[in-house]
Amino acid sequence: MTACWRSLRWACLAALLTLAVTGPAHAITTLTSPSLSMEADGGVNCRIVNLGPKPIQVAIEIVGAAGQVIDSNNITVQPGAVGSEEIALGVNFVAYCRFSGNFNQNSVRASIDATTENRTIAIAPAN
Repeated sequence: MTACWRSLRWACLAALLTLAVTGPAHAITTLTSPSLSMEADGGVNCRIVNLGPKPIQVAIEIVGAAGQVIDSNNITVQPGAVGSEEIALGVNFVAYCRFSGNFNQNSVRASIDATTENRTIAIAPAN
């Protein structure tokens, strides 16, 4: 075996060992709710529950019918806790929720809640 092949073999072994120790990188996860139509006295609440063992960073966006971001917030959600973002515009509107971050989608539950007069009138899951 030549010195070149020996060096190449050691380089490949080092790369495999690095991957085995560090593990795979998590991709950004995005969950999106269905859209809801709201009347002027209603609002939208985007909620996410962290079921995992570690805090997660989540960007919550409330998105309008034309795709424009109406409201957004970046939050940290502790294990077992709920994070949310809500808005009431005082006019009729259509909106959906978008949740994104470096979390496992099996470790969270996310939804859009329609509210009116301080009551929740509809809830739909985000997938």
